[in-house]
Amino acid sequence: MDGIIAWAIDNLRNITFILTGSEIGVLRDFLKIEDPKAPLYGRYRREILVNKFSLEQSIDFLEKGFKELGKSYLFKELEETVYSLDGNPGWLTLYGYYRAVREMDHKTALKKVFDEGYKIVGEELEKL
Repeated sequence: MDGIIAWAIDNLRNITFILTGSEIGVLRDFLKIEDPKAPLYGRYRREILVNKFSLEQSIDFLEKGFKELGKSYLFKELEETVYSLDGNPGWLTLYGYYRAVREMDHKTALKKVFDEGYKIVGEELEKL
């Protein structure tokens, strides 16, 4: 993928790439931006780091997302989600996606988020 992105940066002037990840290390490893032999090494980039949300910010974030998509929710489910995901914007977004877009129930959506989290942690532990 990094080769395709590098080619597009060099040849397609009106294209902007926005890449996101819940862990900065995972994204850096994927892009290989610190490897002088990698296609994206030395290319301009802007990094925006987003800190964890507070309890209030997390609930507000989820409420606004559900309202924007016209989806109903129970406040107690949002509270459980926020406490479970500890204000991580990436995980909150994934939960919202599963609930509002994929239309999963609360418990299934939260389980799916944790399943993905376990996979990522497992891969990181394997690297160590």
